[in-house]
Amino acid sequence: MRSWLTLVVALIAAAGCAGPAVIPDPCPASFPRLPVASDLVADAGPDFEARPGDHVQFDGAASTSTDGKPFTYSWGQVLGPCAALDLKDPARPVVVVPHVHPGDETLVFRLTLLRDGAMSTSDDMEILVRA
Repeated sequence: MRSWLTLVVALIAAAGCAGPAVIPDPCPASFPRLPVASDLVADAGPDFEARPGDHVQFDGAASTSTDGKPFTYSWGQVLGPCAALDLKDPARPVVVVPHVHPGDETLVFRLTLLRDGAMSTSDDMEILVRA
């Protein structure tokens, strides 16, 4: 059985990277919404400035569960040209900054914590790409 997250990721992957990825809501109305767990606090880490081709490592390790229970990290891109995330370390994923059109471009990534059928509020981090 697929989870709503698997379906969202599959839909995003199927869309390809022909243009900007704009996903205004990581939990579209067609998928079940999860209740918010107030004890989960997502912290996506600082914003960055980078150039195309740079490797940028996010830092969501300051995210917490106030009750001490384990959780999983869910990262997604919500704005900007598509960029592939390397999630080998889910707390600190790495992205290769994509090439952009002339002029600066902003990429926005969202971190949400998941546990036992509930999710945290989300925290966004931005990469300002200097072309």
